[in-house]
Amino acid sequence: MNLMNITLAKEVIKDYTIKIDNLRILDSDEVEEIAFNLKIIHLLNEIQCYFSIVEQNYNEFDSQLKSNTVELIKGSGSPLKPNEEILNKIMINLNRLLLNYLSSYRVLIDHIPRLLNQYQRISLKAFLSEIFDKNFEYRFCDQLRNFAQHKNLPITKFGCEADISLAKVFYLIDIESLLSQDYHWRFETRRDMEKYNDIDSLSLISSHYQIIKEIRSFVFIFFESDFFSASSYLEEIANEFHGDYKIVLLYDNGEVQNIPTSMINQLKKEFV
Repeated sequence: MNLMNITLAKEVIKDYTIKIDNLRILDSDEVEEIAFNLKIIHLLNEIQCYFSIVEQNYNEFDSQLKSNTVELIKGSGSPLKPNEEILNKIMINLNRLLLNYLSSYRVLIDHIPRLLNQYQRISLKAFLSEIFDKNFEYRFCDQLRNFAQHKNLPITKFGCEADISLAKVFYLIDIESLLSQDYHWRFETRRDMEKYNDIDSLSLISSHYQIIKEIRSFVFIFFESDFFSASSYLEEIANEFHGDYKIVLLYDNGEVQNIPTSMINQLKKEFV
């Protein structure tokens, strides 16, 4: 690709046909500056994608648990005596969703460091180590995915607390069962697990997800200044020509690359 032959252009879609008109040729300095700022935007968007997958899996677990509970109560004579067939289907579904969440969180933790520079990686490693030391939920979930992969499903018990006017349902991780199986839990994690008979799955994942949000905020601080500088620069280019069309880069080999204004606007919301 010849970087000296890149045109700033407009892309118009009319009658399902894309038409691209040249606006002006970019000089080499502009090409390098645009490429530098686009790299910042796309890097931050890639990082945000990993966090978004975790967020969506958490939200799905939360919403499915609540809707499944309504289904269970409607299909049972009493929440104290749940319909076994419905409950079994719910347990399978919630385990599936929990494993999705745990897997996406591990992918996040494994992949984000490769997108950071050396200083950022060192800072993140220290931050994660501090979180690991302070939070049982983080330590526990760190091993729970591996336990589920090699030993057993996490959610195996059903619980219900009820009085005259209210019933509260729990889908539980049986800690006594986890500790009784042939699996090496870290000393600190086992010590904390021994304080429980069981753990409510929703409470666990909700607490863990709040920690993930703290990690996200920590990572985004690395990029805040560069992001707003890059977004301002690219928006100025896009605003140079006003109209109902996209501003794109047209390469001399016919390739087209968007100035990603919608991506920029979405990322701005993440800094609020």
